Amino acid sequence: MKNCLLYCVVLTLFFSLTGNPAQARERAGVKFEESISIEGTELTLNGLAVRSEKVLFINFNIYVAGLYVLNKTQDAEAILASDTPRHLVTHFLHSRVSRKELTDAWKESFPRHNYQGEKVDQFIAFHSEDLRKGEKMIFTYIPGKGTTVTMKDKVCGTIPGKDFADALLSIYIGNNAGLPRIRDGLLGK
Repeated sequence: MKNCLLYCVVLTLFFSLTGNPAQARERAGVKFEESISIEGTELTLNGLAVRSEKVLFINFNIYVAGLYVLNKTQDAEAILASDTPRHLVTHFLHSRVSRKELTDAWKESFPRHNYQGEKVDQFIAFHSEDLRKGEKMIFTYIPGKGTTVTMKDKVCGTIPGKDFADALLSIYIGNNAGLPRIRDGLLGK
C-alpha cells in the first residue's frame, strides 16, 4: 500500500512538473490539442479566445478560436513577420451564423487592415453556406503555398501569398484588430 501511494505521488509530481504531452486545453467546452502537426511541422497552441456578443443583457458565444504557431509568443508582430506555418481554428458555438453575417464581417475587416482586391473576393466567395454549432472554419498558412481555407471539414481552396495570410491573421491579432479580447486570447495574454 505504501509503495502504491508513493508511486502515485511520484507520477503526479512528474506530470505536474513536466506536463503531459498529450494534454489538451479546453475553452467553452471545446478541446484544442497543445500541439498539432501540419505537413510535417509541429505547431504549438499559442492561445484561445471566445467571441461572444451581447444581446439584451445576454451574452451569446459565437465561436472559440485557437491559434497554432511554430514558436509560442505574445508578440503579434513576430508572428506576422515570420514566414512559418500558422493554423487558426474557429469552432462555432452559436446555433447559426449566416453566410451574410460572415461575408459582411470580412468585407468590413479587410479594408480596416488596408487589404482589398482579388484575393479578398476569392476568400469571401468561399463562404457559400451558413455555419452552425459544432462546425469549423480553419485557415492554414504554409509558406510557398498560401492559405488553405477549410469550412465544415471541406477544403474550399488555397489563396497564394504571405500578404494575404498576414492580412487575414491581422484581423484577429494585428494592432488594429477589431476585437481586443480575441487578440489577447490568441496571443496567450
